[in-house]
Amino acid sequence: MPVRVTHPFDPLFGQAREVVAHRHNWGEDRIYFRDDRGHLTSLPVGWTSLVPQDAFVAVAAGRSRFRIQDLVDLAAWRAVGWPRWSRGSPARGAPTT
Repeated sequence: MPVRVTHPFDPLFGQAREVVAHRHNWGEDRIYFRDDRGHLTSLPVGWTSLVPQDAFVAVAAGRSRFRIQDLVDLAAWRAVGWPRWSRGSPARGAPTT
């Protein structure tokens, strides 16, 4: 069964590979395939077309730089005073007179 590598930073991105085995190793599901030199290698299943694409990623189609949960987390951090200084305050370590 051929699968496509979908992880954008993997050197095999966009390439289809024939799956030799599908196993649970190192705490995650992995697929095994032969590379161009015939060596057995593996990738996490989440980096392949075997897993459905995240709904947010599909809908955003590259137009959003942040996921909703990341923005919610950022707002929560900001609400509790992180960072302690704001745009109108002097930079940390700056002399105050």
